[in-house]
Amino acid sequence: MSKAEESLCERHREFVPLIAAIDKVEGELAQGSALLIRAETGGLHETLSHELIPHAVGEGRTLFPVLRRITGSDAATKEMLAEHREIARLKLVSMGIEIDVLTEEQARYLSSWESGT
Repeated sequence: MSKAEESLCERHREFVPLIAAIDKVEGELAQGSALLIRAETGGLHETLSHELIPHAVGEGRTLFPVLRRITGSDAATKEMLAEHREIARLKLVSMGIEIDVLTEEQARYLSSWESGT
């Protein structure tokens, strides 16, 4: 493994405890007391907002385009993108926000849309 790959792996390992804490809170949402959940999600929200989300956005803007250009495909970034989407979903869950799923018709419309008016 190259030095750059080791650095990237190490940076992601730092977030393992955070992801575990998010999973714990998500499990407690259905059964825990509102006060306990609010206390735990407050800290998670701060960490997500100031550490994990900026990290994911930075990778999306800088690392992923380079990997796509070097490899000529999205294969290298596919799993990382899925993880970033899950992180975003968990943040929204911690904030009590739900996202609607697009219907097939809506998805077709969005994929057919082109720039301009």
